[in-house]
Amino acid sequence: MSDLTDLSRWHGTVTAHDVTYLLLPSRLWVPEFNGEGGYYGITDIAKLLGAKKATLAAWVRKDNYVQYQCVASDYVDADAERKWKFGNESAESTWGVTVGDGTSVVSVSVASVFTTGWHFVWMRFTGGSATGLEAGCDDSRATPGNVAAIATLGAVGHDHTYIGRVGSYYSSMAVLSLHVSDEAQSNDWLSALRQSGRRLVGV
Repeated sequence: MSDLTDLSRWHGTVTAHDVTYLLLPSRLWVPEFNGEGGYYGITDIAKLLGAKKATLAAWVRKDNYVQYQCVASDYVDADAERKWKFGNESAESTWGVTVGDGTSVVSVSVASVFTTGWHFVWMRFTGGSATGLEAGCDDSRATPGNVAAIATLGAVGHDHTYIGRVGSYYSSMAVLSLHVSDEAQSNDWLSALRQSGRRLVGV
């Protein structure tokens, strides 16, 4: 399988690069990244360019520690083009996220939670707020980040959206489901999404 059809309202083209697939006990096939070069490239998630609000959430199975690995990102190596990173394992077992507007960058993280195995992870962005960057892994939440200086996501070129890759770092994990919204979704929305995935991953 080289391409996936995007059934969401984003209607993007998703191209697989050396991605393998894992069959879950629930009989679902999910992409599995081995930390050695596999990823998806997405034409654009255009709604997130200039978004004042956003939520990303997913069930992921971390297989190994890979420094800086992400579930998904809109990021290249030049800091000036940093828009968002959904995941940022800056230290082992740390779940972190980053948002930026091409000038200012804010990151938040929570330590000792992103261990091997299945986890429900999320981030929520509300631009221009002193507590506008939130993130969590399972029952743990990061201290909210001040994004008063970041009114919107991204202010430069937009063609570097990936799943399973951030810059030159490739992830070692399986991804059951990645949800992307250009709204700051509620805690109830996140809770319902978390519960709906439990039976599929068996936790």
